[in-house]
Amino acid sequence: MSNNLDSVTALVDKVMQTDEALQLWEGAKNSSVLKLTKPQQKGELGVQIVKNLLEKKGHLVKKISDEGDLLIDGEHSEVKYATVTLKANGNEQFWWNQIRPKQNKWKSLYLVGMYPDHVKVWSFTRDEYFNNLKKIDKLVTPGHTTGNNKSTDLEQVKFVKNSKRNECAKVSQFLIHND
Repeated sequence: MSNNLDSVTALVDKVMQTDEALQLWEGAKNSSVLKLTKPQQKGELGVQIVKNLLEKKGHLVKKISDEGDLLIDGEHSEVKYATVTLKANGNEQFWWNQIRPKQNKWKSLYLVGMYPDHVKVWSFTRDEYFNNLKKIDKLVTPGHTTGNNKSTDLEQVKFVKNSKRNECAKVSQFLIHND
C-alpha cells in the first residue's frame, strides 16, 4: 500500500525554504548545531566551548558534572548554552534557563551564544551576575521553572536585540569571546 509520499528529505527541504529562521542558518559555518536536539547535547557543547577557550588562555579547567559545571582555576563555574533565534530583519534573541541563584557553590557564570557564523561567550562572576545583570531591566526573570518543575528558584536570562531593545549592548563589557 503506497500513497506515493514525497521523500522525507524533499519535505524537509520544503519546510526549510519556508522557515525564515532556518534559512538564515542554511550553509552557515555552525549550521551543524541544529542537529543537537537534546538539552544535554547543547549544554555539553557549551561546556566544551568554554573549556577550550579558557584552556587556550592558560586556565586550569576540569569538567566536574554533566550539568554544565566546570572547575576553573579551582573555582566552581556554571555554563549555559543557547542558540540564537534570528529574523531576516536583524532581530535576534538568546534564552538561557535554569540558572540557580541560590546554589552558592558557583563563583562564575558563562553564557555561550551560538550564531550561524560565530560564537559569543559572556562571563560573569557571581557578584557581577547579582549586582549588574540582575539589575538590567528585562534580562533576568526569577522563578522560571521550565525543564524542572520541582524547583521554583531558577532564573532565566534573555538577550533581545530589535528596533526597541539591545541587551547584548548592555552587557558588552562581559563579552570575553566573539569569533
